[in-house]
Amino acid sequence: GIISVNGNNGGGGGWNGGGGGAGGSINITADILAGGGDITANGGAGGDAGKDGGGGGGGRMLLNSNIDSSTFTKTVAGGWGYNSGSAGTTCEVAAPSVSGLTVSQVADGSGTVQIELTIDDGDDDDTVEALVEYDIGAGYQKATVTTIDGETNATFGDPKVNNADTYQIGNALGYVLTSSGANTVSTIWNAGSDEPTADVSDAKIRITPYDGITTGALVESAEFLLDVVAPDEISAVYLDNDLDGTIDRVDIIFSEDLTLTSYDASDWSFTESGSVGLDDTDAVVSSNILRLSVSATADATGGATDPTVVYTNNANRLTDAIGNVALTFGGPLGATDAAAPLIFSTIPADGGIDVEK
Repeated sequence: GIISVNGNNGGGGGWNGGGGGAGGSINITADILAGGGDITANGGAGGDAGKDGGGGGGGRMLLNSNIDSSTFTKTVAGGWGYNSGSAGTTCEVAAPSVSGLTVSQVADGSGTVQIELTIDDGDDDDTVEALVEYDIGAGYQKATVTTIDGETNATFGDPKVNNADTYQIGNALGYVLTSSGANTVSTIWNAGSDEPTADVSDAKIRITPYDGITTGALVESAEFLLDVVAPDEISAVYLDNDLDGTIDRVDIIFSEDLTLTSYDASDWSFTESGSVGLDDTDAVVSSNILRLSVSATADATGGATDPTVVYTNNANRLTDAIGNVALTFGGPLGATDAAAPLIFSTIPADGGIDVEK
């Protein structure tokens, strides 16, 4: 195909020929620029006469795309004449691009998400910025990126963060540099401050790059787990696990799977030992259940008063799988009887029927 805004040639005749017309302007902006042919904004030739007219100057051409796979021949030549016209200018703007986007929550209970991406720019611009957004099911929102110096870093340069800017990463104090090649950038999203109640398995991050002229194509991450909520206690039961007629375990059910670094007696207390006289001796976790080993009154599997248990967070020993710390119980948690009764003795009886041999 042909796109042409060439200047007209100057008229001839008489002693002085007319000057050629200047080439026009072409501005093409597209996500993908493909195909082939000619794009021209040449100046027109001067008129042919006893004294030729001057040639028209070449025009201006701007091609702006995210992906350019075209094979166009582009010319902005000045026209021939007594004084030939000057060549015009061609500017091909390549949009910055993002690749290798990886995202994962930091498993330390901080409510932060580690983000890593690679930014490149075909024009080797050193003024690239990036917009970071998140989606946890209600559409994309602008993310609060860490402003702690050193927590956002890059292979080349030292990009700075300002969450008040449209593009949080990269500004006059420190852009994302691309003149040395593709630049890998890592940063942290303060998810807990943006979404303090988030507990989803399909969170996503989206990155949009900008080089000061052109906005690049946005890139979306794969879905990932985002959990910034501490595990909650739901209920508790006490059991005779070994069926010897004495309570030996209390199961406390939580809202999600747990991790226990170690048992410490100071973390657990029975504010009411109940009719079965409970006292804790050890603890382990299984999925979302904390199993508290206990000593108890012998030969008693229930009674009029249920025990109540309290967890006190003294040293962050109980967390969920992502590191969110279980909080001190808001009050005593009642443990209900789940122990089966046992028969300890029997008295034989003949039902009032005498049998004589």
